[in-house]
Amino acid sequence: MISDNKRFNLGYLPHRAFLGHPDSVAVIDLAAGAAGVITYRELERRLERFAAAVSMLGLEPGSRVALLIGNRSEYLIALYGSLRAGLCPVMVNTRLGLKGLQESLEEIEAQVAIVDPACNESGLEAARDVPHRIILGGIQSGWQEFAEFLESATDSFEPPTFSSLSAAELCFTSGSTGRPKAVVLSHRGTLLKLHLYANEHRAMRGESLCALIHLPIFHANARLSAGVAFETGGRVVIQQRFDPRQTLENIAKYRVNYFLNVAPAYVAMLQQEDLLQSLDLSSLRFPLVGSAPSGGDMLKRAEAAMRVRIMHTYGSTEAGTVLQHRLDDDAPLSSCGRPLSGNEIKLIDPVTGLSGNAGELWIRNEWLALGYWRRPAETAAKFVDGWYRSGDLFERDSRGHFYFRGRVDDMFNVGGEKVYPAEVEGLLQRHPMVQAASVVPVAHDSKGEVPVAMVISVRPNSVSAQELKDFCLAHGPAYAHPRAILFVDAFPLAATGKIDRNQVRAAVLAAMQVK
Repeated sequence: MISDNKRFNLGYLPHRAFLGHPDSVAVIDLAAGAAGVITYRELERRLERFAAAVSMLGLEPGSRVALLIGNRSEYLIALYGSLRAGLCPVMVNTRLGLKGLQESLEEIEAQVAIVDPACNESGLEAARDVPHRIILGGIQSGWQEFAEFLESATDSFEPPTFSSLSAAELCFTSGSTGRPKAVVLSHRGTLLKLHLYANEHRAMRGESLCALIHLPIFHANARLSAGVAFETGGRVVIQQRFDPRQTLENIAKYRVNYFLNVAPAYVAMLQQEDLLQSLDLSSLRFPLVGSAPSGGDMLKRAEAAMRVRIMHTYGSTEAGTVLQHRLDDDAPLSSCGRPLSGNEIKLIDPVTGLSGNAGELWIRNEWLALGYWRRPAETAAKFVDGWYRSGDLFERDSRGHFYFRGRVDDMFNVGGEKVYPAEVEGLLQRHPMVQAASVVPVAHDSKGEVPVAMVISVRPNSVSAQELKDFCLAHGPAYAHPRAILFVDAFPLAATGKIDRNQVRAAVLAAMQVK
């Protein structure tokens, strides 16, 4: 029997699996070799020790613990161990420079910083003034080594009593645009959504999940993968970083069945034709794509190459997963599927404020974020009467399938005509020789702004820029055709795995100037 102070504490998410099958494998940390295979029994021991050790620091409940850790098992230990102790772990973007790291730590007023210098050595300098500092894999004056910190406490820990509606964790996010801000998630909300997601997958396949984490673990999708796996009593395989070949090999080797990916990563995996033909990827049951718009034609090619159905999904840190394909659904891959159970949604026209079949997606569910950390004005603007305003534009067809059409703030004006990057990307990706496209606006003397594109072709030199311009002119409005096209092997990516549109714009502009 699990007591209430454990049942409603997110830090005890793996505890039920420990009670049911303690010697099953919970985590496989690929960077740690044989030592990286951790059973639920050992995971429980480490979580209890961390919770006990961090509790001995004498911190106030809800004190922030900044995690600047790469993809390794210690991240999960620090995350769930801090939660057990009633503290508030903060997922810091480890790919930021020194200034960005300092701003993040100052904003949350971190009381503890756990830094992995191997993923970003600037974290040591950024956390210099944090009261309690813990380092992974090294010795530093004024810092306590992680393993020694873990072993400084006992295996037994009694969690504090607190409201399940209190802040559990802070997740830095910038959404699609804007300065990063910390989203506040509650214990109750996160536990509820993980429970619902796990039940959704159990209903489809009736099996525990083996999830591969290859995206940065501070990213919401990576932690979602770990959380759903623990909720089903499954395994989490941690890969240090995304590499298309290593990812495919690990799916086959560890019989991964749950794989939450981003579109650019699928594009990179598609280029590994030899592995796609030789590897056994039949374990895949839940290959998902999310975090950013994905072209249906690219996903069809990925499905054919991997011999599995890929399910589109849409969500946000603030609202969780909202839309998703089902295995028994005939939703087109260009859509994001239908609403998952527990979500109430509406589409609001940004101009008229009326509800209909097209407009900004508003979301209401029981696990919405509590708001943004110490940003009341932004919280009030995005969370309205129990609804979350996503800032994303969608259309709903007659069968209830939802299609992403762009960001409310992404729209640009071409000679008086409204253009959204997503519509031009979709047009380009209809060409059989285009694998993926990213479109951004650039300034124009007479039109105000015009679209330009970065394109990954199916094969090198299989299509020219002029051919693609002609294709867009023939199949779409003339004002929306890309004025310049730059072919690349891979898109520049932000730390979250999304396409970095600022780098896209800079690269295309540089290519235009060269010509």
